[in-house]
Amino acid sequence: MSGAERTTFGPAPWRQQHWDARAAVNFGVGGTGGGMLAAIAAAVALQMVAPLTMIFALVLIAIGLTAVWFEIGRPLRALHVYFNPFTSWMTREAFVAAVAFACSLATWLAPTPALTQTFAILAAVAGVGFAYCQGRMLRASRGIPAWREPAIVAFIVATDLAEGVALASLAIDPTMLPSLSLPLLIPAQVPMLIILCVIRLVAWARYRTRVHAQLAPPAHAALLRANTAIVWPGLVLPVILAVIAFAGPLLIAPFAAAAMALSVVAGGWIAKFLIVTRASFNQGFALPRLPVRGAR
Repeated sequence: MSGAERTTFGPAPWRQQHWDARAAVNFGVGGTGGGMLAAIAAAVALQMVAPLTMIFALVLIAIGLTAVWFEIGRPLRALHVYFNPFTSWMTREAFVAAVAFACSLATWLAPTPALTQTFAILAAVAGVGFAYCQGRMLRASRGIPAWREPAIVAFIVATDLAEGVALASLAIDPTMLPSLSLPLLIPAQVPMLIILCVIRLVAWARYRTRVHAQLAPPAHAALLRANTAIVWPGLVLPVILAVIAFAGPLLIAPFAAAAMALSVVAGGWIAKFLIVTRASFNQGFALPRLPVRGAR
């Protein structure tokens, strides 16, 4: 380690042990659920899909929150998370999740199309808000250089929306279940996904550039692997599959587009898992000069 690195980090940083794979599930699956809710609720507001389709997004959010619940040392005290709305982004995430569920239920039960549209819009906003809260949760962890960088918020929101739109395009419309017809992603939706993947890559590049000088070597290695996930399964492979969807045989196009959507999700999940569980080294001790035995 160079002298400059010692000035920044001091003795070897160590990886935090408080957030593990269960926390990563919340950021991965739960975050995708927030983006998916935003996409599906917007489609409901535009009368493109049935309101009950939103349940798939809510299930993902619930899985993420349940994973965090299992991570708590005293799970029976989980309701205490609601006690700190003015200081904790985890509390705000829980409140936004409650709003998302309430607005989704209201969308299903609304007696008029106008109310259905109104509650669907509110649910879409709650979905984006859920993703934003997750980004702010990471940024609030001041002791972890890979998390506290403000640019991580834009990346989390961008990848959650990209993953959410991808899965929303594969969602099953409950009204079509009796006929066992599953509406796979169609080529007309492919350009939007490519655009979202490019936005995600730009947000990721900005985050990596800004956080580069703050990281310990092991965190650098973790973000390098995350970069591979964002670039290859997160963008390059989707572009290849998009070309197949448009230029290939008509019968293959929906399946190529569906594989593209799953690739977009996989890239985001891998990157978030690495950020939460592998790049989460603290900065160590900020010692400008290390002690030397026998020196005065």
